Amino acid sequence: MSRYSLDFRRKVVTAYELGFGSIRQLADQFMISPATVHSYIKRHRETQDITPKNPGPNRPGKLEPHRDFIVQMVKDYPDWTVRQDREHLLEKQEIYVSVGGMCEFLKKEGLTLKKNLSVGKSGN
Repeated sequence: MSRYSLDFRRKVVTAYELGFGSIRQLADQFMISPATVHSYIKRHRETQDITPKNPGPNRPGKLEPHRDFIVQMVKDYPDWTVRQDREHLLEKQEIYVSVGGMCEFLKKEGLTLKKNLSVGKSGN
């Protein structure tokens, strides 16, 4: 999510201070959420500073500590589906992860996502 510019934030706070509308009215006018307007006003009252905050450090994913186990599992069982991978992870490491979470991790690691079951051709 992108951050709004300092100029935009000042316009919102100034409009509120000059009484051009309620928080909800200004949210509609500026096409932002009322919570965003409220946070700008609150922050301005408390600190007089409404500059965008720097993003914090990214947290490592839930599966990151188990990366080696997962990579080895995919190498050992290349024909497993993602569902089988996650069930094995739950059974062996007691880590629950959704199918989507497992897919994202495998994709990030560059491991195969598409797992097709072997289906023979009909010989008609």
